[in-house]
Amino acid sequence: TWSLFVRVDFLAITFEMAGFYIALKYWKSKWMYLSLIFFALAFFSKQSTLAAAGAVCLYALIKNWRFAIIYTSMFLALILVPLIIGSVLTHGAFFREIFLYQQVSPAFRPLNQVQGYLTVGYMELFPIMAITVWYAFKNFKTLPVLFAALALIVNLIIITRPGGAQNYFFEVIVAMS
Repeated sequence: TWSLFVRVDFLAITFEMAGFYIALKYWKSKWMYLSLIFFALAFFSKQSTLAAAGAVCLYALIKNWRFAIIYTSMFLALILVPLIIGSVLTHGAFFREIFLYQQVSPAFRPLNQVQGYLTVGYMELFPIMAITVWYAFKNFKTLPVLFAALALIVNLIIITRPGGAQNYFFEVIVAMS
């Protein structure tokens, strides 16, 4: 099986879960900012692991918009500053390596993504995503529900990448457990 190969999936999910645990445990404490480091490490391990950080930012926006602005700004800074520095120092090679060469996200090729949905038989994903969004908004009062919903939506979108279907649902399984 592919799990015998060295992959970044489990490392990224470990960082993501550590950040999520810290955010849950220390929600009203300054220690919660420690979760940002783990979310950034998760992102730089595997760029599709944004669901937990996104859920925490959305939940913070619902609970306390002032805190959400600070927390989200800090998260974006932890992501964007290394990306900008790496891209400047390497004349854009760092950015191209992370986002374009590996093609970790079909966002850079939307026509292929639509074709993937239509030709590969992923049409059933649209109702699943709609139900997930509806359930998440109906039950948004808990942070784990937001995380599970975002993880499912992100991973359902990403599986249109060739070979993606068998690799991306670990995050969803962890989020839903």
